Amino acid sequence: MFPLPSHEQRVAELFLERLRCYLTQIGRLGFPPVRLRIRKRCGEGILGGFAEVPRAEAAYLFSREVLQAMERAVEDLAADSPRGRFYFLCGSFDDFFPYRERYVQLAQRLGTVRVFGSGDVPEDCPGIEFLTCDPRKLSRYRLVLLEGPKRHATVFCRRALTGSCSDGKEVFVGFYSVNPIMTSFLRWWVQIVPCGVERVLEQWEKPLLLPEVSPAELERFLRECNGR
Repeated sequence: MFPLPSHEQRVAELFLERLRCYLTQIGRLGFPPVRLRIRKRCGEGILGGFAEVPRAEAAYLFSREVLQAMERAVEDLAADSPRGRFYFLCGSFDDFFPYRERYVQLAQRLGTVRVFGSGDVPEDCPGIEFLTCDPRKLSRYRLVLLEGPKRHATVFCRRALTGSCSDGKEVFVGFYSVNPIMTSFLRWWVQIVPCGVERVLEQWEKPLLLPEVSPAELERFLRECNGR
């Protein structure tokens, strides 16, 4: 793995500093990030060991609690990035309610705050632009993205199971990045989602190498976590 440029390294350090803080707060809720190894021929993800904190642009299995901690870390970076652009893909606008107050505050500081989702558009959210998308294209994905003058950060995840896990937990496969090129790529993608460009949507995920983890392996892993 190549070392990050100095400016990206500083953003990564700030991100991890905030992430460690939020991971400490959630304690034993959920489970720590799990490293994923990818079988190159089939793109299958093999579960590895736990990681105290994830490293940039590497695939991990996340609990909902860890994903929320990563989202909060990006929000903290955004709060200190005036004139930046902030994007949030939540699948359904019903999922936006816990974020509403924080994002209204961000909208007062940033140049752009856009939320992509499906369903009824939330009301009384000054400064936030809502874009409605086809839920069939969004149901598996979660994205929070900051593109600022000096800071870029994104967390991108896909639900690891299309259905519910046996114990009702949500698990995600994804990564974070502070690379401006990766951030711009994901911003480009999320902006074309509402357009319904089918062929582009079918191809865009391939370069990201988000592995598929077998449902049987996930169920086994979650049972083991419950027994810890």
